[in-house]
Amino acid sequence: MDFTEQTGGLPPPLLPAGFDAEDFDYDAFIQAHDDFDYLAEDSSGSNSATAAGGGGELQLSVPLLPLVGASPSPDPTSATVTPGALTSLGDSGGDTSSGTNRSSPPKQRLERRGHTKSRRGCFNCKRRRIKCQENRPACGHCVKTGLKCEYPAAPMVVHQPRHQIPIFTMQDMRFFQHFLFKCYPHHPLNNDGIWTHEVPCLSQEYDYLMHAVLGLAASDLTQDDPSLVEAAMSHRLKAIKAVKKALADAPRRSRPQQQLQKGSNACGNGGGSAAFSSDEGNALLATCFALTFQSVLLEDGMAEYMTFIRGIIIVAIQMYAKGARFLFTNFIEDEQDALLRPLIEQVPMINRVWAEGAIAAVAGLSPLVTAHSEEEDGKTAAAYHAHLATMAEQMLASPFLAYKAVARHYGWWMQLPHDRFRAMVGPDSQLFTLLAAHWI
Repeated sequence: MDFTEQTGGLPPPLLPAGFDAEDFDYDAFIQAHDDFDYLAEDSSGSNSATAAGGGGELQLSVPLLPLVGASPSPDPTSATVTPGALTSLGDSGGDTSSGTNRSSPPKQRLERRGHTKSRRGCFNCKRRRIKCQENRPACGHCVKTGLKCEYPAAPMVVHQPRHQIPIFTMQDMRFFQHFLFKCYPHHPLNNDGIWTHEVPCLSQEYDYLMHAVLGLAASDLTQDDPSLVEAAMSHRLKAIKAVKKALADAPRRSRPQQQLQKGSNACGNGGGSAAFSSDEGNALLATCFALTFQSVLLEDGMAEYMTFIRGIIIVAIQMYAKGARFLFTNFIEDEQDALLRPLIEQVPMINRVWAEGAIAAVAGLSPLVTAHSEEEDGKTAAAYHAHLATMAEQMLASPFLAYKAVARHYGWWMQLPHDRFRAMVGPDSQLFTLLAAHWI
């Protein structure tokens, strides 16, 4: 019987009008569309399609499934298929277990769900090669099996301390450039290359040296721009604070090194160990020099000037005692004399009237010094007055001898005990203030 006669003159469902039903192969149609999921249900629950043909519309249910009890090779000419049967089959969700294997779409392979690997699991789970829940104090697997749950020791992360160099502004970069080209210290003698190359490199590692360099440059620029006073003092205070901390930490760092030195001496391997490294010692030395030269630029910086010169000596003595390598050359007095003597001897004699006036002014302080001789600081004042008198008298002899008298005066107060030095530079004593005025 003709298929079109059974359908009332309509073409097969989902086929265009004028299609020859004898040429239609349902098996080939299903195999050619394996990518469709025929077992999926529409989320809306309405799986209907409209096929136009003949003289009206036909509502069909989707999906199209093989008929129950259909033969493996259906013959369109002998099969009796009605739209109502297809619709009822689609709505009933008929059993497809009796259909052919070719009519069932291939099932998607379910892959095993992976997990993030962790090396912090307990030893029991690692031995059994299962994922540990990492519960503390015992994971779920160990609790279930009654095993003792033990975890590997957590790795210790040791953070190495590093010098944190703060972020500097464009104004600070201006100070740094001014230091390199205009105002680096001229002492020790003939160390210009050290100040313009090695010291800037060290300042990248030691923040107190960086602040001292920037503070000196800012103070030098203050002569033309008074608004830079605040920046100059800010860098100076930061440098002083950092230097105090570094000097306070040096003895604590030296104790383990001294113990190590004793052990090495017992084994026959002697050798000195510094409280700080050579680079740190040179950085401290350069910082004290920069702060000293900045003190000269301050309005009332004489006490700080003398204090930082004593700081230079303290750091230098520590470096000499520990055998540290000095970055600066011509640091010893004899080396300086060898460089300066040919130059100073070419200087003309000072005006004799000025020299005699200086001698008379210093001599005028003798009664005041004698009156305070019985006081606690009387001996210090007497020694101070004697050095001033020698410097004034040597100006009549030669410029170099006058320079040596000034150097001896520096050496004297640099080696004073701390309490006597504080009394000498303090603002409370009128006698020491007068002596300092004559020295300047």
